[in-house]
Amino acid sequence: MVGSLAYLLSGQYELSTLIGRGPTGEVWRAVDRSTSEGVAVKVLDAAFGADPATVDRILREQHILTAYLHPTLVRVRDVVTGEGTLALVTELVNGADLARHLGHTGPLETATAVQVATIVAEALAAAHDAGVVHCDLKPSNILIEESGGEVRLTDCRVGRLARGYHGPAAWYTNPEYAAPEVIRGGAAVPGTDVYGLGIILYEMLLGTTPYRSTDPAEVIAGHIRAEPWLPATVPDPLRRLVEDCLEGEPTGRPTALAVARRLRQLDVSGVPEPIREPAPMLPAVMAPPRPQPATGEIAAPVAPRPTGAPRPTGAPRPTSAPRPASAPRRSGSGRLTGVRGALLAAAVVVIVAVAVMGLRLLSPASGNAPTTQGTGTASVPVGPPATQRTSPPQPPASAEPATAAGGQAYVRHWFEALNYAIGTGDTAALEAASSTSCRTCGDLIAFVRAAYADGGSIRGGGYTMRDVTTDNFWSLENPRFGTVFDRASRSTVTSDGGQKDVKEGAPFLSCQILLERADNGWRVLEAYSSTPIF
Repeated sequence: MVGSLAYLLSGQYELSTLIGRGPTGEVWRAVDRSTSEGVAVKVLDAAFGADPATVDRILREQHILTAYLHPTLVRVRDVVTGEGTLALVTELVNGADLARHLGHTGPLETATAVQVATIVAEALAAAHDAGVVHCDLKPSNILIEESGGEVRLTDCRVGRLARGYHGPAAWYTNPEYAAPEVIRGGAAVPGTDVYGLGIILYEMLLGTTPYRSTDPAEVIAGHIRAEPWLPATVPDPLRRLVEDCLEGEPTGRPTALAVARRLRQLDVSGVPEPIREPAPMLPAVMAPPRPQPATGEIAAPVAPRPTGAPRPTGAPRPTSAPRPASAPRRSGSGRLTGVRGALLAAAVVVIVAVAVMGLRLLSPASGNAPTTQGTGTASVPVGPPATQRTSPPQPPASAEPATAAGGQAYVRHWFEALNYAIGTGDTAALEAASSTSCRTCGDLIAFVRAAYADGGSIRGGGYTMRDVTTDNFWSLENPRFGTVFDRASRSTVTSDGGQKDVKEGAPFLSCQILLERADNGWRVLEAYSSTPIF
């Protein structure tokens, strides 16, 4: 496989080790030669790379795939195509997935299961707030970082994008985690992710999914019936939450944000559970809860239960009988800790980073940029409107230090200077913030000067920052920052009031900003983007 990719990825991504294989392709450990950073590359199966419709779907949504929505969601850095190959370059995550852990040790301690579910629910709420649905939630897409124990969510919509939207094979990858509306051939909606989270929470608590069977038809019938059974050992508030998540109709399920809030309010500290040896495959730590975000059909042998109808209280099914479980307990540091010495020396460290946010906006009909960030808080301009300024913006004191935080502040200042230039025609601040070798900066400056020549101007076109982030590979020698922003609609206005070069606005644009230190301060060395940022 590496040999066949030599032409496609040479010069940028050097594949080294095959990490694993999933339903849509292979995951490789790789190095980005331009930065010497470790990355993961998911090479989709040859059938996908050879399908123009699949390639077009992913390329059209690349700006959403690479958008920063929540720290739990593993981000896509690049999409590589050519010679019949389609590959996604993502963050590199060292750790084991939840499916491996559950398969090896069975259910988690209740408090641990609740904490993992809370983190995932908050990430889903942020994605839903931005109009993005994961579509393929299952334990194999939940990773636990080996070093810090953070919970990460991967493969956001990658299966749906790869397989398309037509035919039974495209509806779901595993019937155990498929929502009833998707089984019937309907579109995935935010409630679909909530249903998947309910299945995962059920499995973390009981060690099995609610409708597990060797017969796929029986699994599908269970989803359509929508009557999950939970034993009396599950606390009543948690039982009601799981049942609400597994309602047959998506309109009857709570939102991901409501799920996160209800999980946070649960008190499961007194739930008695026997202690056993910690699992060798999963690091005995998990991340602390993150800040909450703001606000052809397959026939089934049984009819769905109406939303809100009472559930029967029949005898428990053998497949749902849980095993006693134990898991590391939460320490006062805010992370779950355990006896690491009990981990086997041969424990598998799975380096996985297949994540994409890939992903279609739920309301694409509107031409206006969204007014919310992926974290659920309102997106805000990088500074006051240019027309309200009496002088060009100056770098703030927070942008001076030679640190990651200082670089982030300087990136925001650069966009502020760009906004000022667009609004006034004065490019002095933008020029001062940019290296003379920055080609993108030079193009922006030339564009503004040309627009304001002979009495012209620019109407609109301002930038609203959503986020500026670094990653684990940031260093003073490699000060690279990822940015996500919206660009407003704009037009060039001639001296007689006529409009030309009208350009529609766009949400969730992204680019990589590379800085350099000069004269004890920062300058923008280059801005890399797969699509023009202006």
